[in-house]
Amino acid sequence: MNPLSFELQVVLPSGHGTTLKVLPDWRIRDVKMDAQHQLGKRFLRLMGPDGQPLKLAPESTVASNGLRGGEVLTAVAQPVLVAAAQCAFCAFVAGGPAVTWGDAWAWSGDRLGGDSSAVRERLAQGVRGVQSTSLAFAALLEDRSVVTWGDVNCGGDSRHVEAQLCDVEAIQSNNTAFAALKTDGTVVAWGQATSGGTLSPELLGAEVSVIQSTATAFAALRRADGAILAWGEEVYGGDGRFVAHLRGVQKLAATWGAFAALDACGRVAAWGAPNYGGRVADAAGEGAAKVALAATNAAFAALDATGGVVAWGDAASGGEVPAAVQEQLQDVQHIQANSAAFVAIRKDGSLVAWGDPARGGQLPETARGAACVAVAAGKNAFAALLADGGRSPRVVCWGQTALPGAVPMPDTLKEVKEIAANVMIHHDPLKFSAGWPQLGDLEGTEGPVVVYRDSSGL
Repeated sequence: MNPLSFELQVVLPSGHGTTLKVLPDWRIRDVKMDAQHQLGKRFLRLMGPDGQPLKLAPESTVASNGLRGGEVLTAVAQPVLVAAAQCAFCAFVAGGPAVTWGDAWAWSGDRLGGDSSAVRERLAQGVRGVQSTSLAFAALLEDRSVVTWGDVNCGGDSRHVEAQLCDVEAIQSNNTAFAALKTDGTVVAWGQATSGGTLSPELLGAEVSVIQSTATAFAALRRADGAILAWGEEVYGGDGRFVAHLRGVQKLAATWGAFAALDACGRVAAWGAPNYGGRVADAAGEGAAKVALAATNAAFAALDATGGVVAWGDAASGGEVPAAVQEQLQDVQHIQANSAAFVAIRKDGSLVAWGDPARGGQLPETARGAACVAVAAGKNAFAALLADGGRSPRVVCWGQTALPGAVPMPDTLKEVKEIAANVMIHHDPLKFSAGWPQLGDLEGTEGPVVVYRDSSGL
């Protein structure tokens, strides 16, 4: 054995582990591959003795990470995350590389999001998350810098703001523009100017705490006073003059074409396209102070302090509550939304749903008469974890199921404690299935896969 070699213990959260014999100049990437092979797991992320992830950059070695013999590394299984643009996909493992597939070139000769070859080396350095516009992607890397590719008119070229894209905390996107929130609260934007790719004057140098987006606009909360700062296409919420007087705003929500805000006093305001919820219902200003907001693609719902609920926006998407349902909306604790329907959990655990019946707005009989432990929303469906007395909790799903790849609930679900959902906007099953072999670049095609919504914060 080489006299410079030493042993490291690699342990899974379950307690199962293995011993690796390594050399100081070994790359961490190779150590991880060895651990995956010995533990029989894919997509592991190695955490050092201090609990921090080990760096996977090509130059990162055992010695540069300060590892010594006898130390214990924790291996955490990572899901494969897939971000979707209109005609391309980007798959990555948090802290690992990213690969893309789909349309690479437009008829005009413009580069599209399916081709990331120009930035492949940077994507191999480790990705925290990926966001997409309709035809481009932006990846937040481990060093908190940002790399972009795809259609230049949709944010695929960020070279003019590259020097500013450091210390980035999160990225938000709409159809054709990106906005990055830095750790100091400042914002950097790029992409189509009319959709928010250029900041309004009041955003220059301002510190904000959160960013939301509609299809072609952004809105943010100023840290100092909770004021609303909006930019982008006016008709879809880029004009914040109607709410410029508000201060102390604590929550922002967005549909496809409008924003809604909730201030510290429980007052609700909305702006943007009326058919997307840009005009608050009169009833929203009545009764007790509001405490929470939820949004489908075209409607909002607000929960008040007494457990009452009011909704506004597109009726077919949950903006109008039928009288029979409104009578049941009492003692509500929580509201969840998908693309076109809402579901409320009452204090006694019972569920109430409204909106598009085909997308979860109609509660199935199997979900009635039992207490809900948790509910999760997919794009067009809901899943609820229900407790039936002393029996084991059961999972009930409802909404749109006639989607490519839909599978029945397995009979093997036992002792479920939590549920989660994924959301995907653009779904071309032919491109999607044809692209999966690309995941070989992520060190294998086995492992859990999570497909999440584009145009949402990281």
